[in-house]
Amino acid sequence: MRNWKPCPITRRLSINALYTASRKVFGVNYSFEGESHNFWEMVYVVNGTVGVAADSNIYSVPAGKLVLHRPMEFHRIWTDSEPTAEVIIISFAAELDLKSGGRVFDVDPDGRDEICSIAEAIHTCFETGSTEEYDDGDTVIVKQISPYAQIAVNRLENFILSAIPHCSPSSATRSAAAGVRKYTEIVNCLTAHLGENLSISEISHLCSMSPSSVKQIFHRYAGMGVAEFYREMKINSAIAMLAQDISVREIAHSLGFADANYFSTVFKRVTGKSPTEYSCYLQDSEAKQYK
Repeated sequence: MRNWKPCPITRRLSINALYTASRKVFGVNYSFEGESHNFWEMVYVVNGTVGVAADSNIYSVPAGKLVLHRPMEFHRIWTDSEPTAEVIIISFAAELDLKSGGRVFDVDPDGRDEICSIAEAIHTCFETGSTEEYDDGDTVIVKQISPYAQIAVNRLENFILSAIPHCSPSSATRSAAAGVRKYTEIVNCLTAHLGENLSISEISHLCSMSPSSVKQIFHRYAGMGVAEFYREMKINSAIAMLAQDISVREIAHSLGFADANYFSTVFKRVTGKSPTEYSCYLQDSEAKQYK
């Protein structure tokens, strides 16, 4: 008998759940406040140009480009002078080996028709939920209703995989405007001082700006106040620590909270769950991924 040896297949991308799948048209001066969540989000620009914030980076993204936001990455989207911009946004849970630091990718010209077709297929194969409670108008995926759903998801995986080798920061244009540089400096300052409780005055001093300039610049690019963003950065960091089984007391201390009880109160206010409940949620999610 011949001794057959298997050749292992490395799966660089494996999507195991969908959260949302929306096709949206934004008018002039549209602005989404921004968010972060513990799953991936893909944004494909069908028409027009959009501004995209990804943590401390600001991009101007034209049609034909794909943006990938990593789990827990703060992201925001807006339009400026364009009359309209059309995008397809799909969010998903996945095992994705994305070793490069890229966020913006070129897509083959034929890719436009393919991703539009994929979005339609997802809506055919899945039941979608009511969007009335969602200010951003996302179409929420509720459950699979067609045996062809796997084909739609496989097509989405192939679409993303075909784009990943074509990282295109230059064509996406990472903005070098003075305001963007200052915004990046503020975010980097907050990141470096996550274990403290900086006031606006202290942030302004560290960044050599006036308090009014800090507030104005930050609201322009983050779409929220500095204090709110700072708080969410701390909570996102806390979620990463919970995933590493670090105790609530240690997390509270390392992030500059007065005590574990106050940290738990703030954590629940932001996430809707206590740190203990969120830790159980993370464990359940991980278990389901590997079933």
